[in-house]
Formats: sequence, structure tokens, C-alpha cells
Amino acid sequence: MPDTYIRNDRVLIDATNLGAGSDTNLNLGDYFYKTLSADFTLTISNPPATGKSFGFILELTKDATATERFLTFPASVKWDGDVDPVSLTTTGQVMLIGFTTRNAGTTYHAVLISRNSK
Repeated sequence: MPDTYIRNDRVLIDATNLGAGSDTNLNLGDYFYKTLSADFTLTISNPPATGKSFGFILELTKDATATERFLTFPASVKWDGDVDPVSLTTTGQVMLIGFTTRNAGTTYHAVLISRNSK
């Protein structure tokens, strides 16, 4: 029987306005919500050990200003089609991104689930 890694259902809702970045601590949950009040740099911490798969969702919402919010992701994030989302441009724009890893975060495979769901 293969090694199984199960986490309790946990949700982290972080509704505070975030500036330059925020730690996405995978020990805390598997769904992260962030309202951006500045450009955003993603950091990811505490992935499970190599050989244990883990996935999480990142929901980013653009604030009410007219300022475009640019996104930066770690080099360990590999995008579907090698195309990463670069910014949120519309007030209230909601972007959903899915991530998976199976090698302790050396590589995260990412896919844009929704670019603009309001």
C-alpha cells in the first residue's frame, strides 16, 4: 500500500490587505485568500516531505484602486504552458490559481483556474 498523506480540512482566510508579499504557510491550510493593496510576491513555506503530494488554491482579489497590481512567483513555480499571470488590472478582479507539489516544494506545478471571476 502506498504511503498516504492526509491533512484535516483546514481553510485559511486572510482578508487583510497585503502589500509586497505574504508567506503562504502550507501547515495552516490549503486555501489562501488575499486582497492586494500593492504588488504581490508569493512565498511558500512548509510543504510536506518529498514523496507526499499536496495541492493548494490561491485566491487573489484586486483592491478598489485604479492601480494595476503586479504578481511575482518563485522560480520553483512552473506554469501550465510556461505562461504565468502577471497582474490584476480591474477593481474587484478575482484570480484563482491552483498549485501542486510532490517533491517538498522543489517544484510547484501551477495552473490558472480563473483570471477574472467576480
